[in-house]
Amino acid sequence: MNSLISILEKYDKFSSYVKDIKQGVTPIMLSRLTDSGKVHLSFATQMYADKPICVITYNELQARKLVKDLKYYSDEVFFFPKREIVTYDYLAESKDLLNERIECLNNINSGKAKVVVTTIEALMQKTVSKDVLYKHAISLKVGNEYNLEKIKEELIKLGYERFDLVEGKGQFSVRGGIIDIAISDKIGIRIEFWGDEIDSIRNFNVYTQRSTDMLQKVDIYPANEFVLENSLEKICYEISKGNYLEEDLEEIRNGNYLNKVDKYFSSFYQKPNTLRDYISDDYIICIDEVKKIKQRAENITKDNESIMKSLIEKNKLVPNALTVMENYEKTMLKLENKQTIYLENQDVGFVDSKSMLAKRNGYSFSY
Repeated sequence: MNSLISILEKYDKFSSYVKDIKQGVTPIMLSRLTDSGKVHLSFATQMYADKPICVITYNELQARKLVKDLKYYSDEVFFFPKREIVTYDYLAESKDLLNERIECLNNINSGKAKVVVTTIEALMQKTVSKDVLYKHAISLKVGNEYNLEKIKEELIKLGYERFDLVEGKGQFSVRGGIIDIAISDKIGIRIEFWGDEIDSIRNFNVYTQRSTDMLQKVDIYPANEFVLENSLEKICYEISKGNYLEEDLEEIRNGNYLNKVDKYFSSFYQKPNTLRDYISDDYIICIDEVKKIKQRAENITKDNESIMKSLIEKNKLVPNALTVMENYEKTMLKLENKQTIYLENQDVGFVDSKSMLAKRNGYSFSY
């Protein structure tokens, strides 16, 4: 265990706090924390409770700072950023943000994410449901028999694109009985068949194309979060029931739908989730500065209402992804049944009934 974490065992106050955590006391407030103190006690909570944690903060800048500091303690730290919901069509979008989101979701699903950091805005946004996202996930094992054509179909449904040679995340190639799948920009999975039976599974370096570690089994998760819940034909039918642009339907029918998802979100995903639906009940929720979180959430709601009003006045379509976003109250209500830790620089006054109860169960740590 990291020496900066193990030193906390010497303090009676911390031991009492850990006892409360293990007994399921909730909510609890930790006050008088510097930013480094928040990171220190958040990770210590994860270590001593032996449970994953989800840290919710008020903006992207603070979130990325927390991620950077938390990675000092562990590599099992993942960031779930907000999605940029735009009010116009775009030709291309940076894949970095989309890759961060799907990497986080995949590691939550596989149980590798011991620490998740996100913002209140990302938590308010809707995304594809967990059941839909992992409906086509592939599990492969050496020695078992599989239909190669079926695997190709499932990879496309998972958002992978076929290339002659894989050069980056989200690509796959087929050469005879060998399938290469790039699960990141650096690492790929090479699956070699002998007939219908998997003869070997190996990692390989995407840059050099050279095989590295031998594996006995592997799980292939989605390449992006916008896997389709229904066929494009059915999606277009749902879109046609409301306000739409004919040129949008034409693009979607041709498979160019990624930049249309926000505009017609509810037609793509009729039973969407939020990040809350992905994290199991084992997760401890750490709320970083609840007053700032509430203020930020209320500002987001006001800004969205202003944007929607402006678009309506200009006779433009309002992105459906904006209209389905949750507000602060609904978002926090979904966290009611989870063990919650409030992280505060100072003792806070009344924010809501839960934060006041947390104050009664509070501990003040001087950093």
